[in-house]
Amino acid sequence: MEILRYPDRHEWSRLTARAMASQASQVAATVRSIMDDVASRGDEALREYELRFTGSSLSDFAVSDEEIERASSLLSPALRHAIESAAQNIADFHRAEIPSPVTVETQPGVICMQRPVAIERVGLYIPGGNSPLFSTVLMLAVPAVITGCPYIELCTPAGPDGNIHPAILYAAKVAGVGRIFRTGGAQAIAAMTFGTESIPRVDKIFGPGNRYVMEAKQQATLHGCAIDMPAGPSEVLVIADSNANPTFVASDFLSQAEHGPDSQSILLTTSEKLLDILPGVIDEMLDALPRRDMMLHSLDHSRLILMHDDDEMMEFSNQYAPEHLILNHRDADRLCGNVRNAGSVFIGPWSPESAGDYASGTNHTLPTRATSCRPKPPGSSPSSVRASSSIVSANSPFRGLPGFQRCLSKSTSFLVMIRFFSLYLFPNINQSALWLKSKVLSSSTRSGARGAGSAWLRVRAACWSCRPRSIARVIPSHGWPTPMPAPGALRVR
Repeated sequence: MEILRYPDRHEWSRLTARAMASQASQVAATVRSIMDDVASRGDEALREYELRFTGSSLSDFAVSDEEIERASSLLSPALRHAIESAAQNIADFHRAEIPSPVTVETQPGVICMQRPVAIERVGLYIPGGNSPLFSTVLMLAVPAVITGCPYIELCTPAGPDGNIHPAILYAAKVAGVGRIFRTGGAQAIAAMTFGTESIPRVDKIFGPGNRYVMEAKQQATLHGCAIDMPAGPSEVLVIADSNANPTFVASDFLSQAEHGPDSQSILLTTSEKLLDILPGVIDEMLDALPRRDMMLHSLDHSRLILMHDDDEMMEFSNQYAPEHLILNHRDADRLCGNVRNAGSVFIGPWSPESAGDYASGTNHTLPTRATSCRPKPPGSSPSSVRASSSIVSANSPFRGLPGFQRCLSKSTSFLVMIRFFSLYLFPNINQSALWLKSKVLSSSTRSGARGAGSAWLRVRAACWSCRPRSIARVIPSHGWPTPMPAPGALRVR
């Protein structure tokens, strides 16, 4: 990690540069070759690329109904319940975003109307190389289904054995995806752009990916296929002051580093003490994570930066325009009012980045590489599957969605999330609902004997008038409300 103290403003352009940006031309040339090859040779080219990049020898790209049904039996009931609960939250939030028709009489007798229409054929890309991102299935497919897109196909890479992780298949089933294909990377984007013998062409492609996938999506627009946004390698910027708990800050700082070597993490702080302490806390956390080696590559181009004041931190943040912005600050609500460019904003110490990424209801497919600075493009509204930006806030210890904390300990997808939530929730559901503050804050206060599963969340939605963004403020409920709905009781479609 690079540690800087009070950098001059002329250095900001370098400090806000994304990881591996110098390799952009090489990536573009590689992707262009793949796109042209798939366009001319179709399935034959796809098979060759899958064998080269994933080691899987595929005879059939389509996933059968039997495979999808079998996937359900391979997951624990807790994980299935967690996926269903997250799907319900996402559906609830995104239904509220669907725009209503507009009718305006601009002059006597001149009536103008605007009507949202779902895209007819959409393609969803789900990363699956380093980890099975079944949360992304929900983030893309649930809005597409509730919007009424007639045809939805999903592409995701298979493992060397030719199989797709069962959690991805089950999430697709819960969301209501029609067709699933085992292919990934730039070649999958090419297949959805041009169409092959097995994979139909779509009108618009949605979903995040590595720099090759992002470049392929951008090149797809040159061939008449629309895309949601350049959602590329993950990035997070954390703003923290002297009140911030170093363990919380380090957890959010590492929350995106596991995604790949081209991910990037930035910390801005006005506290020299926090700047001095944090590297040791990060190292301690890394030693406990199984993806330490890959995360170290990400941290090679990550930075800890000491700033003069809050205004300077916000100015730097708006110039960087992060995908995820964490405001772990005593005046987080005030700073939130100064946010101009960010994909998703998490307010206060009790708003872990993982909450919005997985289950609060807001979407985690977000603009990267400073593209949140640009106006929201036509076609990225909920009628086209999703909204572009969100804010998640919790104003007391985050106690919701314990099912994710319990079942993800058996998953390889959310390593950092497990680490982070273990600071908030006891792994034993029979222990106290509230996290013992004494674990980090040296307090001996204990809560009542209620189980963590009794906690719940309420979500309120609103809109920013300055730009089409969605705001979700997540607030722990008071008392002990009704329990989570039972598996199978969700109505997502």
